Amino acid sequence: MDNPLSDADTLKIDPSGCVSQIGGQPASYDDIDALYIGLTKVSAALAPHIVTIYKQLQRHHDSDLSALQGMYMTDFLQHLIDHGQRVRAVFVDKGWLEIDSISDLELYSTLLDDGRLNRFCRISELC
Repeated sequence: MDNPLSDADTLKIDPSGCVSQIGGQPASYDDIDALYIGLTKVSAALAPHIVTIYKQLQRHHDSDLSALQGMYMTDFLQHLIDHGQRVRAVFVDKGWLEIDSISDLELYSTLLDDGRLNRFCRISELC
């Protein structure tokens, strides 16, 4: 990419390991402590609370459901943070790969066959 910041989101992590800001347009790399990979885990105990918050958003946006339908997960996470919910970051220790297209899949298949993805796999895993 010519400008990687144009496709990036802010993600700031506080000293306790919780996300304090997520989803905004970064002005510089200083606005990015980590990357959100699109995975979110919610405990069973917290799930009803999260559903309640989402339903409150639905009621608030009843007159303009398109605003809610266009919400990204990062927007919802920031809403939770803004309303006092702690969102803990979990770091991926071996890296991760994002597949957005057939060409990405083909590239990763080639890299896997050549052994160039070994750093992303544990010895006991398939690759």
